[in-house]
Amino acid sequence: MPFSLHSGLAPVPYSEVARGVHLARAIGGALIAVFGIISTFGEVNVSSTTLVLAGGVVATHAVARLRDSTSSPFGTVFMDTSLIASMVLFAGQPDVPSGAGFAYALTAAALLLPPQRSVIILAYAAAWAALIVPFAPLANPAVAVGASLTFSTTTTILVLASVLLLLAAVALTLLGSRARHETALDRERDAAKLKNEFVSMVSHELRTPLTSIAGFTETLAQDWQELDHDTVDEFLGIIGNEVRNLSHLVEDILVIPRIEAGRLKLDTTVFELRTMCHAIVDVLAVETNKDLEVSMPAGIMVEADFMRLQQVIRNLVVNAIKHGGDQILIQGINEEDMLQAVVSDNGAGIPEEDRGRIFERFEQGSSGDARVASGVGLGLPIARKLMRAMDGDLWFEPRFPTGANFFFSMKMAARTAAPSEPLLNK
Repeated sequence: MPFSLHSGLAPVPYSEVARGVHLARAIGGALIAVFGIISTFGEVNVSSTTLVLAGGVVATHAVARLRDSTSSPFGTVFMDTSLIASMVLFAGQPDVPSGAGFAYALTAAALLLPPQRSVIILAYAAAWAALIVPFAPLANPAVAVGASLTFSTTTTILVLASVLLLLAAVALTLLGSRARHETALDRERDAAKLKNEFVSMVSHELRTPLTSIAGFTETLAQDWQELDHDTVDEFLGIIGNEVRNLSHLVEDILVIPRIEAGRLKLDTTVFELRTMCHAIVDVLAVETNKDLEVSMPAGIMVEADFMRLQQVIRNLVVNAIKHGGDQILIQGINEEDMLQAVVSDNGAGIPEEDRGRIFERFEQGSSGDARVASGVGLGLPIARKLMRAMDGDLWFEPRFPTGANFFFSMKMAARTAAPSEPLLNK
């Protein structure tokens, strides 16, 4: 069972405070050892020797444990209590140092140990205190009264300083832990808000095609015998388009987690980009009255995952259809071993204040006369992630005089490579 620090804020694992505690012990132990060394300049005696040994042991142990956050703090508190008790025993006037030593044991036990083990340490410290007062004069009878008072006072101050160092170390750790806790809560709240927004947007996007599918299917089921052939074909075409929209939406929702988890499998093939772009435009042109055009030299062969690159270009064109002007153009430029292509439109463009977030999930462009807020804000983030997964990239540049340019780059196929054209996924 992991040890925890019990406070009014929240239980803090000992692993989080261990470094600060051992740093405080190292400083306190070093101060005590230095005082013991200084006191030996007057006269070497059992008191000064005890300070040097006890302080040196604490400091050395603390330094050795600075990177160890897994050991139980019980042994550390037990050792410190024993060493402080030995110092007090030889102080000559042990009354006040005993209280300081007991205060250290009480503080360390309360901060670092669970209640059951705290009781053990406190009982152990109380037993030492009960023995020290009557036996300290016998342990160090040679210390003069005046000297022992000075020695005892300094020892008391050093032990109390160790208590303050311990409290300061734990307090700083608590403040840091509380700040991290608040940051985690803020992230959790942001995640919950993002989730709610996502559910709301997806629900809206799913409801629209589902409503169309249900309505036209019900009409066909009830009146198909009375409808003419062209009307039936029209209804079936609408249903087919809505099913494809649903399929693309579901694929968009699922692809980002697979990319981030590193589980997206890419099937790299060699194919002509122009043929793919024309096939995409032919499908989408049926669903819009905007002018879609492909201006790309024939014979440009690229090496990529056909299905994923198709998803990227489709997302860019659909984004231009929703938010751009009435003219949409796909162009390609051959640059040595990389192909740079662009999907451009003559719409109002993207406001400068929105350009920094268009590749973030669930973000949508500003709505206005030329822009319609629809979709779930996944198209651009997915397109960029897919291009980077295929060793390419995707970025935005404003189009002159108006409009938007979405550039993407990918590997050119080796000139000797033979094309391998999969069927377009409509």
